[in-house]
Amino acid sequence: MNIVVLAGLIIAADRATKEIAIRQSALGRHGHSFVRLVLTTRPLFGRGPSLRVLVVLWVAAVACAAAALLYAPVLHHNLLITAGVAAALAGAFGNLVDRIIHGAVVDFVAIGRWPVFNIADVAILAGAAVAGASMILGR
Repeated sequence: MNIVVLAGLIIAADRATKEIAIRQSALGRHGHSFVRLVLTTRPLFGRGPSLRVLVVLWVAAVACAAAALLYAPVLHHNLLITAGVAAALAGAFGNLVDRIIHGAVVDFVAIGRWPVFNIADVAILAGAAVAGASMILGR
């Protein structure tokens, strides 16, 4: 699968599920099962970075990742590292778009005692894990 397609699918799934969660539920907890819909937001707190700083940091991260993938032959030829980096950046982009549109990140999935999360959070963690494991294992 093309890496751009992978990133696009992650971003589209993240945006769609967040918008569905916002439209289907008011803020708060719904359900008493192990997996529940819990629509919450994570605003920027206190003296945290401004939205402008977050955008600049995201653009810098994309530039660094692209440069690494283009100029490091080992990374360029390792599909798992490339896919992991693309997934993590797509997830970061999804949360950045939330901050721009809603002023906060929208989270809606709660499993047990885990913190509430969204698809972008899963993409960031899974992408970083896949890329990191691939680098460590050399595959």
